[in-house]
This record gives sequence, structure tokens and C-alpha cells, in this order.
Amino acid sequence: MPRIVFGLFAPFIITVVVWFIGSPPALSLLWDTADAVVVGHETYEAETGYGLFPFNVPLVKVASSGQTLRMNLPDVPTMDELKIAWPLGKLVSVKLNPLSTAAFAVDDPRRSYIAPITVLVIAFVVMGLTLASYFIALDTISLACGAFGLIFISLPLVVMGVRWQIGNPPPTAHFFWPTEMAQIVSQEIISKRIGNGTIRHTPIIKVKREHFIEQFEVAGYLGGFRNDAEQVLARGGVGTIMEVNISPAGIPFEARWNIQQILTVIFTLLLPIFLIIGLLCLRIAWPSKRQRS
Repeated sequence: MPRIVFGLFAPFIITVVVWFIGSPPALSLLWDTADAVVVGHETYEAETGYGLFPFNVPLVKVASSGQTLRMNLPDVPTMDELKIAWPLGKLVSVKLNPLSTAAFAVDDPRRSYIAPITVLVIAFVVMGLTLASYFIALDTISLACGAFGLIFISLPLVVMGVRWQIGNPPPTAHFFWPTEMAQIVSQEIISKRIGNGTIRHTPIIKVKREHFIEQFEVAGYLGGFRNDAEQVLARGGVGTIMEVNISPAGIPFEARWNIQQILTVIFTLLLPIFLIIGLLCLRIAWPSKRQRS
């Protein structure tokens, strides 16, 4: 019974969960792709766990069906930023969620298949070893070593794949997003009461990019106290030239490494150690023919 539960049912359930969660989920790989055109902009409120939060999104009209859908964006732009990044008449390729009225850009940076595919492969291997154990003599130690080996190989790969894709901006911004030089035109601290009653102070920077002005929250800001926000803004005053990364949605972010991104790089450098341990465990679990004989 334990082999059936942990070797068959558990990998299957974990795989289903991994492929169905996320925004968009990995299952979007199978969704229909369609051409659409931006026909408007809208502000709506949604529950985020900390109370209602306003979201500004473009409205797109699908060419094939004529249906008007909301775009689900990776960023939360202001309405001015939204109209610049998503002007009326802009042509986009979208993925259509069959269970909702939301559409996702085909090149949405949140779409990553590294973790889901890794989980899928590991699940098939685990299920295969479990089925093989009914036909091939594998003792408990071999099965345990095989399980630990798969964990040491799959879990770090999944975590690394997720860590490189999350964040605002994610660590990939430093390698794949274009950069620009922008001038700080103003700085302010926005104080807002969140769902648990706490007042959060967020540093906001407005920069001039070519012919327009945009604002953004300072990347990697983890605090909420006013003195922390003041220290962040003290790094550069009005008139300072700073480097910014431009997201796929056209939103600027400070091109500065933060602690989460640095930890992601450190974890990536340590990844070979986990992989070696995993391979050694698999070697013990599946000895050579000479050893088995």
C-alpha cells in the first residue's frame, strides 16, 4: 500500500497541482492562441488577501471570435503607463483561458515550463521505479536511495526555475530585459493601510524616459516603515541619472540587484552540489550488473 500511495498516487497528484496552479498555469501551453487588438483600458478591483486592490488592464478584441477580454498582466501599471505600453490599436498574440474571460500575452514572462516539466519527468521516473519494483527485485534501501536521489535532483531544479521567474522584477530582468538611462524627476513615499490594519510606506520614484515620465516602486523593497523608505530614496535625489530595466509590458524598474535576486544567484551556484548528491543516491539505488550479480 505505501508504494501505491507514495509511488503512484502522490506523484500523479503533485503533477496535476503543479500544472494547474499559477497565473497563467503551465497548462496554458495547451490553450488556444489567437490574434487580438487593444480596444480599450479598464480599472477594476479584485480581492488580493489584503483587501480590494485596483488593477489597470487593457481590453483586447479577439479577431477570430470578436470577444472582448481583459488582459492579465504581470505588472500593475498606472493608467498612464498602461496607455503608453498598450496603446489603442496595438496588435498582440494572446493565450485564451477556456475557463475565464482573461487573456494572457503569448510572451508573458510569468509563463515558465521549467518547474512543471521537471516535476512531470520526475513523476514519471518515480512511477516507473514503483511499477518496476513489482517485477524487479529492489530492496527497501535501493528504493529509499532512489527516492532521495530524485528529490535532490528535482527539488533544487524546481525551486531554481521558480525563483528565476518570480519577483518584481525577477532576476532574469538583469540578463534579458533591455536597459535605459533615465533621470529622476521626483520622489515620494506613499502610505497605504493594508488589509491587517498596518500602514505600509512605499518609496515611489518618477523618472523621465525620453519624452514621457513614468513612476515605479523601488524593486526589492521589503520593509514597510517610513524610515526604511526614506533610506531607500536617499540613494539618489532629483536630477540623478539612473539605469532602469524595461519589462515586457513597458514598465521601468530600477536596475539594481536586491537581496532576493542575489540569493537566487547564490542558490544557482550551489545547484551542482545537490545534483551530485542526487546522482550518487541514484547510483546506489541502481547498481551495475556486476554489483547485482
